[in-house]
Amino acid sequence: MKVGDFIKTMKNTNENDPFKYVLALGLDVDETEQPKKSKYFVTDRFIWDLFMTFPMWYTVIFPSLFLTWPHLFTRFVLSVWICDIIFALDFFLCLFTPEKNHFTLSDVFHYRIQTKSFWCNLIATFPAIFTLQMPWTNALKLLRVVNHGYLELPFNFVFAYIVRDKGKLGNWLVLVTSLVYSFFAAHLLACFWLWIGTRFATETTKPWMVENEAFCLYDEYQLYIFSVYWICETISTVGYGDFTGSTNIEIIFSLVLETIGFIFYSVMMVRTS
Repeated sequence: MKVGDFIKTMKNTNENDPFKYVLALGLDVDETEQPKKSKYFVTDRFIWDLFMTFPMWYTVIFPSLFLTWPHLFTRFVLSVWICDIIFALDFFLCLFTPEKNHFTLSDVFHYRIQTKSFWCNLIATFPAIFTLQMPWTNALKLLRVVNHGYLELPFNFVFAYIVRDKGKLGNWLVLVTSLVYSFFAAHLLACFWLWIGTRFATETTKPWMVENEAFCLYDEYQLYIFSVYWICETISTVGYGDFTGSTNIEIIFSLVLETIGFIFYSVMMVRTS
């Protein structure tokens, strides 16, 4: 199926149908209450989106690590350039790919420049290329989270192919989206916890990595695993108390984490009840 026919099929799909997003992932779904006749098909756009899953996960994980440990950048400089070039290519492909009712190049272009994903991808990709990967551009690359559909695509595709019930599939897609964002949030928070772990010392207080001398023996991998563990422990409001913040910013950060965890689990309980 060509891209044009594929988009026309999406256009005719019910807006409230949870299978509409599945259709965009590459499943030809029968719009009846019993979508058992759905069949798998591959589109050129779907193949590209599936390929973009890999650089998307890379750019979600590594830029924040480079901000935390700048020396890591030299180990991955080649992969960083490859990732940015791929995103630049994806930027231009999306710029001229038909979308909904916009089928001419001028209509597509005017439609794209009005979307937040256009500007986020523009800011996240081209400053890094034009400045030859200056360290501060790693922070801009975090804006690529607007392309979260790439992160969810493989999981949603598998669930869409396994789960045949419309109502249940919608719940599974919400769950997958929640898990993806939870992982991304835990990763960013863990990197920030590592970043403040050696900074903002005062005459009376020391950062947590300096105060606990055992961490001096840890490598980056061990420190990252511990940081994720501490974030999950705090945000889940378990709070073993084995390690606590000492500086003002660490205490404030801990309070923010506990508040986020309380709100998150309250919302989840309301939605599932």
